[in-house]
Amino acid sequence: MIDLFEVAMRFAEIVDNIKSRHQMALGALIMLIAILAAYVAMPAPPHPEAPLPENKAVDIGLETSLQWSEPRYPIPFVTQFGPNSQVSYDVWMGTEGDGLKLVGRANGGKGGNISHSLAHPLTPETAYLWHITATNRIYKTTSGPLWKFSTMPLPAIVRFESDRSTVDLGEPVTLSWSATNATKVTLEPLGLVPLAGTRIHIPSKNTVYTLTAQNEIGEDSASISATLLRAQMIDPMDDGWRAYRDQMGSTEINIAPTKGRTREALDMSYYLVRDGWAGVSKNISKSLENVSRAEQIGFFYKSGGAQTAIEMRLTDRNGTTFGYSWGVVPTSSEWRALRAELDDFECWHPGAGARCDDEKLDLNNVINLGFFVSDEVGRREGSSGWTAIDDVQTFNQT
Repeated sequence: MIDLFEVAMRFAEIVDNIKSRHQMALGALIMLIAILAAYVAMPAPPHPEAPLPENKAVDIGLETSLQWSEPRYPIPFVTQFGPNSQVSYDVWMGTEGDGLKLVGRANGGKGGNISHSLAHPLTPETAYLWHITATNRIYKTTSGPLWKFSTMPLPAIVRFESDRSTVDLGEPVTLSWSATNATKVTLEPLGLVPLAGTRIHIPSKNTVYTLTAQNEIGEDSASISATLLRAQMIDPMDDGWRAYRDQMGSTEINIAPTKGRTREALDMSYYLVRDGWAGVSKNISKSLENVSRAEQIGFFYKSGGAQTAIEMRLTDRNGTTFGYSWGVVPTSSEWRALRAELDDFECWHPGAGARCDDEKLDLNNVINLGFFVSDEVGRREGSSGWTAIDDVQTFNQT
């Protein structure tokens, strides 16, 4: 027979096991719910704030570091033992128009300022975006706002000019310039100058002017040279001149002294037939000694009447003539300077008039100097007028 008592006991045991399992499962569920509730109740990482560079800041240097702050909790226990006692901060950064990339990580959790040094210099005049993602020890995260700043542009020299590259001893050089994005501008050898301006300087030697524009991230510079020319008097045009005229009918070539720049000058008045010429010359062999370093030769003139062309001629001991024409020059009641490079004088063989490009002008070998005016305009009735010449000089670098 079946033992009913044994069966009943067995059934009661099965019921107790089922009840115990249900209690264990319920307990586990309750514990899980409690853990989840505790996780939800735990604070997230502190919100990153107070960025440096400040949001929308401009003119930031290229070697800057990123900085932000996390608040301190008023309860020390939370700070020391809570989930936010250990916080890692991911730094995301990129340029405007590009995606943000992870550029570094910093640790926090104690409150206060946190910084991250960038591995590479930034690019000048560029807009950057960045934000911080914070993760605490229980892997809760907080994403900071998107911040923006722009880097400083490089300085630039917009213009740097001089009114001349060669200058006679005692004459001024006028320098003008403008620069942008600079906090400091220097013009050597003159010193500090404003961003834009003009300075007049009288050099006492060959001078290189260097303009340098600087700011925190770089500099830009440009240079201009002023070559100082020292004048040497060749002839003051006061005596010893002879008049010459063409064989085409030009007449009335008269020469006479006139008031010069400092002493007397030579005045010649003339009547020229159409395409005619007239002039003066003088032997000057002793005047041109020790001028081998000369690079230019020039003189001063005044004129009236019809406009004519002016030419200078230098004749050496071989009878070879070197000439340079300034073409038709404007009439002037004031002394005006004419000057030419010695290398620009053209050569003719004596008598034949053929050019001699293989010969060089040597001032130490010149024995005669001449000035000629010509009716290059080709007026039908010819022309008349006067031209005064003063202070023939050579010029060489100091």
